[in-house]
Amino acid sequence: MDEITVEFADLGIEASLLERLNSEVFNHDEAVDAVHGRKLPQDLGVPTVRYCVIRGLRHHLDFAVVNASTFEKGPAMFKKAVNARLIMSNKIPDMDGPEDRPYCIWHPDLPSETALQKLVERYPDMVYQVGRVCAFAGYNDLYKTLDILPEVAIAEEAQDRGNKAIFDLIMEKPVRWKVFYDYNVCMLDPKPANLNHDTVLYRSLAF
Repeated sequence: MDEITVEFADLGIEASLLERLNSEVFNHDEAVDAVHGRKLPQDLGVPTVRYCVIRGLRHHLDFAVVNASTFEKGPAMFKKAVNARLIMSNKIPDMDGPEDRPYCIWHPDLPSETALQKLVERYPDMVYQVGRVCAFAGYNDLYKTLDILPEVAIAEEAQDRGNKAIFDLIMEKPVRWKVFYDYNVCMLDPKPANLNHDTVLYRSLAF
């Protein structure tokens, strides 16, 4: 979910984890275990292995919980994956700063409406992610309580899902805004935009 080729030396990472992050030994069986949330590979230096770990963390709650402490002072890419899994399992994690906030909290699972209410209360800067889940999950009442701009990715998600209520709320506004940038996995400073169908929709992630 994050840029994988990063330098770790100046991140204050524990020596034992740093050694694993710098080890470029590839073990196929360990990578497969990571994908399925069975075991964390010993060697984490190969980008493919890191992607496998991120996939396992996002899809398997037990795997994320067991390895959360390992990555507590590790790279943000892993912490975000752990936090995303917790949120999608209706658990609100402790997140120190924006670097720990996951971008996508709607795949592979959708948080409950109650969990999203708690999330936005504790982390108001995640309000647009919450709005996007509302569009897909049909949490229309919660969406109406969010003080957010009419955002085009949320509109496209609502349109694709058949959520006419949220889609119409956005489209009736004279100006719509772009906040999500799915292809770079980042939140933008809001800027006026039109719907141009460049949103990575939920259904396209379900493979």
